[in-house]
Amino acid sequence: MRQRSFALIQPSTQAVTQKKTTYTFAYAYNPSGATSIRPHAPSHIGLRTYSDDADGNQTGWTHDTDGTRRAITWDDENRIQNNADNGQTKDYKYDDKGQRMIKRGPQGETVYVNQFQVASRILCKFDGWLSGSNVRASSKAMRRSIG
Repeated sequence: MRQRSFALIQPSTQAVTQKKTTYTFAYAYNPSGATSIRPHAPSHIGLRTYSDDADGNQTGWTHDTDGTRRAITWDDENRIQNNADNGQTKDYKYDDKGQRMIKRGPQGETVYVNQFQVASRILCKFDGWLSGSNVRASSKAMRRSIG
C-alpha cells in the first residue's frame, strides 16, 4: 500500500490539497506451468482486465464495471504506435534508431528534439528534418520550447 499527501501551490499562492493517493489493488496472474502463457504478467489488477499480444506487449485493458478501456497498438519492433483511452488516441513516431521523436494527441503535439530538449504545443507544423540523433527544426516550430 502506498500513501502520499500533496498540496499544490497555485500561482495565487493558495494551497490546494490533492485527493488521497492511497490504494490497494488485488493482482491476478495466469497459472504457472509448462503450458502457461506469460505467468509473470498480470491478467487482472483491481477492476481492470489486461490483455497482451504474442510478443508479451500489453495490448490494453478494460474496466470490469464502467466499460472504460485502453487499447495499445505495437509495431514489429515492439514500439508503441498509438494508444487509445476511450477513443482519445495518441500516436507516436520514431527515428531510425528507435527513439521516440513525436507524440501527437488531443492535447497537441510534442517533439522530442534530443535528450535535453522537448518542444510542445507546437504552433505550426514541424519544419525540419530528422536523421538519426540529429534534428534540425525551424525556430517557428520550437517557439514554445521547454529545455
